[in-house]
Amino acid sequence: MDKFVQFQFLIENGVDVMSRGEVKKLQRKYGFSEEMYRFLLLLHARSGSQEEAFSSFFSTLEATVAAYGNAVSTWYTMFDLDDTFNIVERNEDTIFSGYFFVFAKTNNGSEFAEVLIGPEKGNIIMIQEHICEGLDSLEEFFEDYSTYETDYSLLSEEEVVGSLLAFDQSLFETETTSFNLFLERQLGLSSYN
Repeated sequence: MDKFVQFQFLIENGVDVMSRGEVKKLQRKYGFSEEMYRFLLLLHARSGSQEEAFSSFFSTLEATVAAYGNAVSTWYTMFDLDDTFNIVERNEDTIFSGYFFVFAKTNNGSEFAEVLIGPEKGNIIMIQEHICEGLDSLEEFFEDYSTYETDYSLLSEEEVVGSLLAFDQSLFETETTSFNLFLERQLGLSSYN
């Protein structure tokens, strides 16, 4: 975690990061937290003289999270050529785009996302893998999973997010109330209690 704090300090103090503009544009488009913004800068700052240090930090992060329950197995990145792991493509393709910002995947295919709207904004949730299979839209999701006769197109964005998070815990599970807390838990620096 010391390296994470060091890199966070560098970014906060203006170290030029090649992808700063791209990450800022992504933040404006989706509205994710400042914590997520800083982490994405770190994730994409693996170039030049700092490459070895960044590689060491992320190798440590990946090894540490593998030892915990709902552990990240893959972090989506902006420059991954495989659309499956490209954070931009993944967030454009998900039926939850605009409501949740998907940033990582577990070994079993579930995904981690940050809530973008409403009272739960900034919370980190886990979206179970099986719920999006064969669905092309949010409307289809509500048709398949909702037991209520509600026209979800008439709901505000906050009401849509509230409705999604109100589903059974087996579909959406709240992990933490912030990205930094999520990262601390993934690194084993705080308990899940």
